[in-house]
Amino acid sequence: MVMRNVHEGHRNRLRERARLEGFDNFNPHQVLEYLLFYSIPRQDTSAIAHELIYQFGTIQAALAAPREELLKIKGIGPRTADWLGRIGELIDAYAELGLEDRPQITNYASALEFCASRRPLAKIPSTYHVAMSPSGVVQVFEPLCDSLQWCSAIPLRKSMFSAMAVHARNVIVIEYVKQETPKVRAYDKRAATSYAGVLRCTGSELLDVILVGSRDAISMNREGSFDRELYGEARSRLSERYLLEPDSAIDYGLPYSDEGL
Repeated sequence: MVMRNVHEGHRNRLRERARLEGFDNFNPHQVLEYLLFYSIPRQDTSAIAHELIYQFGTIQAALAAPREELLKIKGIGPRTADWLGRIGELIDAYAELGLEDRPQITNYASALEFCASRRPLAKIPSTYHVAMSPSGVVQVFEPLCDSLQWCSAIPLRKSMFSAMAVHARNVIVIEYVKQETPKVRAYDKRAATSYAGVLRCTGSELLDVILVGSRDAISMNREGSFDRELYGEARSRLSERYLLEPDSAIDYGLPYSDEGL
């Protein structure tokens, strides 16, 4: 029982570190150890992960190793060998995507740029959301509703379930409005506060609400239109640095009109 508690405590610490930091600062064996948690639920996986690195040299080589070679590693059975193989295949498929197919948001400036660039795709007015990894890689960009009244049961449930499905750590809500220069409404502030509380219960964080007009875009976070302290401490590296980046001379003017949308 004591040993099991030790293993569980170590797993929880590693999971929490991954949630807050991503994997950039993990050692190779720690990445494999984390992956092994999902196929070996109640066993110390550190020794197995070290052996995988010793035998194959790198994470990539371990995930690309033939099934029969993986089965030679002590502690790895058929289910775990299949799991590691599927992860390797998924990584290979993702690596084939171009950089333009997996955008990354690094601060409020890049968030404004990303949201503004997607306006031609949106019905006006409408509300979208973006769900991101701890490092800001966009995992989901999709509509919530064909209006600006997004703080209701159906849109919030859709956003929450979508974020949970991809284990997103950061969420941005985007309002696409008819006006050239959008204005923050009292409704937006109440909605942000309400939704932030819902997301916090699922382990995610509302990073921003961005309003995009035909000419200008506004970050409520940047403008101080909601109090981040109400939402609890930062839950990822992106959250910690979102407003700390130096101002960028990006022109948020949008070189298109609403005609035809």
